[in-house]
Amino acid sequence: MIKLTRTTEPPPSLVGQRRIRENLELIRLRLAGSKPNAEVWRQVKARLREETRGMCAYRESVVSTVAYGDVEHFRPKCVYWWLAYCYDNFSYSCQLCNQAHKKDMFRVAGEDRRWRGPATPPPQHETDLHEYARSIDSRSD
Repeated sequence: MIKLTRTTEPPPSLVGQRRIRENLELIRLRLAGSKPNAEVWRQVKARLREETRGMCAYRESVVSTVAYGDVEHFRPKCVYWWLAYCYDNFSYSCQLCNQAHKKDMFRVAGEDRRWRGPATPPPQHETDLHEYARSIDSRSD
């Protein structure tokens, strides 16, 4: 896998109050049984391509010679739902690696070592929900 050189900070759309709003949306979508909003990671695709010099994180070849590029969720969003909008969980990959090979797989040494979702269920009051959204991201302050 290619070593990424991240810029010092995630894009403004994925930090601070905007990230908390995105987390609120993510929680509401999850409670409704809906998938995360792909537009969130599409907004940073060009930046990811730049950070990887246009190379697939897995194949380490230029993505445009193989297929279109995808924003890859290193830890799959179907399992690690709270990381669906987390920039540190994104990489850039070709469609072949992301959709045909990796898919939703993420091997760990044992199921007991797999990260568990945030422990508390989302609160029912809007104020509590806001705090819950803040708590699932370490960069939201």
